[in-house]
Amino acid sequence: MSDTASPQTTGPDAATAYQPTGRTVPTRSRDRAAYDRELVHSILDEAYVCHLGFVRDGAPVVLPTLFGRIGERLYVHGSTGSRPLRESGRTDPG
Repeated sequence: MSDTASPQTTGPDAATAYQPTGRTVPTRSRDRAAYDRELVHSILDEAYVCHLGFVRDGAPVVLPTLFGRIGERLYVHGSTGSRPLRESGRTDPG
């Protein structure tokens, strides 16, 4: 695979894997990325804390927060008045 190519998910396991996109393919160590649903879910289910990143006033901000997964949906702990959660429903939250 060349440095500009994205990993492809095809074949019999395609239905059980997430499709890579330009935003989910790392620019470094691409061979370490995994898109298998069972693997992704097992990693998420092992953790309680995630790092929620967003842009505030042109600068990146990263906040540790609690989360949980039910099926394909992630639930993030926080106030509905907080900037990250207010902005999460926008088309381009930044």
